Amino acid sequence: MRMPDIHPAARSYSRRASGPRGSSSTNTNRICANVPEITGRFIKSLVTGTLAAGVHAVAWDRTDEAGRQVESGVYFCRLESGGNLAAAKLVLGR
Repeated sequence: MRMPDIHPAARSYSRRASGPRGSSSTNTNRICANVPEITGRFIKSLVTGTLAAGVHAVAWDRTDEAGRQVESGVYFCRLESGGNLAAAKLVLGR
């Protein structure tokens, strides 16, 4: 599945987190969302933990783990949950 590009002005990304087929909304999933740069170097962890199945939003403030503004360029948001992986390309301008 190809994920759409996210434009610089749209700094949040949401995706429905679902449990196994036929499960109820009371299920929880372990979630890990992070931002690597195009070379794969780790930039920042956005969320790591357990969330209830449903729709959640993750936002990135364009900073690295040390709180420094990142340069303009191409980054990715990787979301892993319940054995599934989704990625979105982030193109940041000035």
